[in-house]
Amino acid sequence: MGESVILPVNNAGKQPFIRRGGFIRRRSTALKIESMARTSQSLPSDSSKLLPLIADGLKFALLMTVVTWLMIRATEGLGYHWQWYRIPRYLLSISTGEILLGPLLKGLSVTFQIAAVSLCWPWHSV
Repeated sequence: MGESVILPVNNAGKQPFIRRGGFIRRRSTALKIESMARTSQSLPSDSSKLLPLIADGLKFALLMTVVTWLMIRATEGLGYHWQWYRIPRYLLSISTGEILLGPLLKGLSVTFQIAAVSLCWPWHSV
């Protein structure tokens, strides 16, 4: 796998690092990855690394719930009744058994086409 070089202990006095094939990693991580590559096993799932991710997801969901609730309360105070029943005809329409795009989705389609052309444009102007 290439030459191994053990680097000195970092400033915080923590575990030394190891350099293998141009990458610098903690010695324990490098050895785990190397041993698993030899045995062709997948990396172990560590639930201690998954818990903070789940906690962050729950915090984000709670925040979005509170923000949504505040927005609903604020719009109720305006006294305006949103007429959501009028929206579907601007998205889709069904005529003679076929589904047709409404003006909003046609506009979205044109927007995507313009974006695609703008991404490719510099390579076509040779």
